[in-house]
Amino acid sequence: MGMIKNLWRGFRGGPDFTEVNHLNASLENIQLSVELPYSNIITEEPPRPIHFPFLKDRWFEENAKSLKHYHYVNVDTQAWYYVPAVVSLPNGELGSLWLSTRIKRIPDDKNISAFDLDELGKYLIDEYENYHNAPISDDEEDNFKGKNTRIRQSVIEQSNNRIEPWSEEEIDRQVSYDIYSRGYAPLKPHQIKTINGRPWVFYVEQQNPEFPSKNRIYCMPLSDKFYLALDFGYKVGPGDKFKLWKDHAEAAEKRIMESVKLIIPNDELALTHQA
Repeated sequence: MGMIKNLWRGFRGGPDFTEVNHLNASLENIQLSVELPYSNIITEEPPRPIHFPFLKDRWFEENAKSLKHYHYVNVDTQAWYYVPAVVSLPNGELGSLWLSTRIKRIPDDKNISAFDLDELGKYLIDEYENYHNAPISDDEEDNFKGKNTRIRQSVIEQSNNRIEPWSEEEIDRQVSYDIYSRGYAPLKPHQIKTINGRPWVFYVEQQNPEFPSKNRIYCMPLSDKFYLALDFGYKVGPGDKFKLWKDHAEAAEKRIMESVKLIIPNDELALTHQA
């Protein structure tokens, strides 16, 4: 029956909710629980911590990692691969769905509160835009920062090498095209999504809107400067493979988000939302 089901839907793998485990963690005095299908990737990992005292002095700085514009403490990472329904087909994997659960912080120089969801949403979009459009630096460890700026500089140099340089309008048009094809396109504004009576800041990071690979990110304030981020990464290869597992992955994302439980003493955000 399982083989017939796989042939009918065109893939094997992905999140399977017939067997689940619970991610339980203590974020200071906030209790987090998420129902997660078991990953179909076999890895050897050290024991995962269950207590994250993010308000403790210097704890975040001592435990945080950096990746592109992200600066975060990782709580948990899960992944589910999608593969062709017929094992013998030589077309490799169809793609994968990743979930990274992280604690993140608003920098001290940003005069906003995470409890102001609209301000938090604007900050998240600006964080992405400012990073990829930053001035060019000599930091060899961060090749992504200022990628769009390098693209603009390359187009200007290309124009200057022409017998008849492009006009400003032509340069802007070429820069826009190159950013969409090989840079980091502008993001759509954030949304506020209510799930189980609790509002989340939601936004999508998509390098090129014409390609299906993307990160769908949900953020929830934990304190005035810290917030929880659940980042669903859709890793999609070339071709039209995504259409086979798109609906299944999005349904799994929805189910996982609906399973999130947060027990927060003096729940300021929930009380504000109910009012």
